[in-house]
Amino acid sequence: LNDADELPGGDVIVQVCILPDPMQEQLPELLGCCEAELVDLKEVNLQERELETLPDAFGDQLQRLRKLRISSNNLVLLPRSLCRLAHLQLMKAEGNRLTHLPPDFGALRSLRELFLEENSLQVLPDSFGSLVALQSLQLDCNELRSLPESFGGLKALQKLRLVKNGLEHLPRSFGELAALKELWLSGNRLRALPDSFGRLSCLQQLRLARNRLRALPENFGCLKALKLLHLEEN
Repeated sequence: LNDADELPGGDVIVQVCILPDPMQEQLPELLGCCEAELVDLKEVNLQERELETLPDAFGDQLQRLRKLRISSNNLVLLPRSLCRLAHLQLMKAEGNRLTHLPPDFGALRSLRELFLEENSLQVLPDSFGSLVALQSLQLDCNELRSLPESFGGLKALQKLRLVKNGLEHLPRSFGELAALKELWLSGNRLRALPDSFGRLSCLQQLRLARNRLRALPENFGCLKALKLLHLEEN
């Protein structure tokens, strides 16, 4: 058959040719090491390299990686294999063009710090709440309008920044962020906070300036640990 031949009955078969990933062979050169050394690398710094893509097998080649810095590139997508970095603790990917994360991103169960500010993220995957070790999350300056209901599963989260997104509401599970101490939500479109908000018993700093809030939940006074509160321009 040619690339697109018509069969009896009008059906069309399209021939697809899958080429090897050229980036896979370039990774050792990109990292300044030989291929045999990739599996033992614990830190990778690829910041400001004008990268538009990462190799499809990125996560399979760097199985012991703990710290990944890919900030200030032109990345739109991340390879699904990245979610197989079982030992990854730090990921800095701010200043790219990411529109979404791989669906199984929550498989990064060792991840503690995640920097994703100044991208173009519109949604987070449902698996996101499975990042059970995550302590610090920065998502400033994206295009998020909502968070997945699984978000309350981030039981270890202590610091959360969501400044200048398009958030219109928070999930009902938000009050389950039992370890949360610092919360930045300024510059969104929030009109109300979920009833569960008063259960954030460890919350010490809360910034809610420049939203559209008209009232606070009745149990807001239960935030006994709160030391700093910004509510201007609502």
